Amino acid sequence: MTPYICRITGKRDFIYVADSKLCVSDTMRYISDKGGAFITVLPATRREEGWFRNYLQENKVNWIRTKIRCSDDEFRTFESPLPSAEGYRIIWVWSTWKAEKDRDTRENVMEKAVNAIALLNRKLTGRTRIKTREDLARKADLLISPAKRYLSYTIHEEETEIFRESKRGRPSPDTVYVRSMKKQFRITTEPIRENIAYDERCDGMFPLITNTSLTPEKVLQNYKYQPRLEKRNEQMKSVYSVMPVLFKRIDRIEAFLFIFFIAMLIEALIERSVRLSMRNMKIESIPIYHERKECESPTADRLLSIFNNVQFHMILNHGKVDEVFQPELSGIQGKILKMMEIDPEKYVLPD
Repeated sequence: MTPYICRITGKRDFIYVADSKLCVSDTMRYISDKGGAFITVLPATRREEGWFRNYLQENKVNWIRTKIRCSDDEFRTFESPLPSAEGYRIIWVWSTWKAEKDRDTRENVMEKAVNAIALLNRKLTGRTRIKTREDLARKADLLISPAKRYLSYTIHEEETEIFRESKRGRPSPDTVYVRSMKKQFRITTEPIRENIAYDERCDGMFPLITNTSLTPEKVLQNYKYQPRLEKRNEQMKSVYSVMPVLFKRIDRIEAFLFIFFIAMLIEALIERSVRLSMRNMKIESIPIYHERKECESPTADRLLSIFNNVQFHMILNHGKVDEVFQPELSGIQGKILKMMEIDPEKYVLPD
């Protein structure tokens, strides 16, 4: 892929930005050897990832505040004192959004496990198929497995005296009762505080690996720009529902996707033109939603839908055009045309 992209762009100074699928030693080495640059996520399975989390438990890290455009989250970056096994830089990132997400995920997992054990305890007080300690342990392992890093359990066994009549019939002063012992199981859970404290110190962090010489702040800014670059590709799969492609010949598939690519390119240019015009004209929003609700970032689909009701009419007399009634544009339609650098007066049916 690298030679083709270099041939298209005519240069090699672009940066590959991708998720952890790019973080393969051979792939990163190939890009680097060809003079390319990359930024990708370091997978949690890598040794460097676990090393830094252990390092963080005993050492103070000087996080640097980083500003990301169009984001209200707080970000911080820190360059790992050790490079990756391949010799590339590792940039650790912390964000408020991910910290809250990690904390909520951990608490939800623990709450579900504790609730499941409580429900099991209630079932144990009545009739149950769990008769032995081994059966109960297998059931408890299954219920607590999602939170086994944060919770442990203990099985308590109690014996209760039960008296029953030795014979059937109505009880009397001479009735003989037989004493027996019934086993009663109960489970209690305990938090593993060491693991909880360990993960709390790591909440909100994720590592990036790169071969660039950019500052940690610039590395993060380039990485956070990736979703915006891939937005059109995501729309091809979701909005346009390109998949599945039922053609068999490769050339027909390429032609089919090329048509969609041209359509998305036109839509991107429409959106760019309108949004740049809004910025230059200092317009924060335009009323293009239903009931004239304001829109700050108009999409091409919404902009084009404003012109769905535009009509023109022709009167024909023996096959010849006798009169043409040109479309009557509303105020918002004319405004959008001006933002798209189209003269509203030329938005007519040619004679």
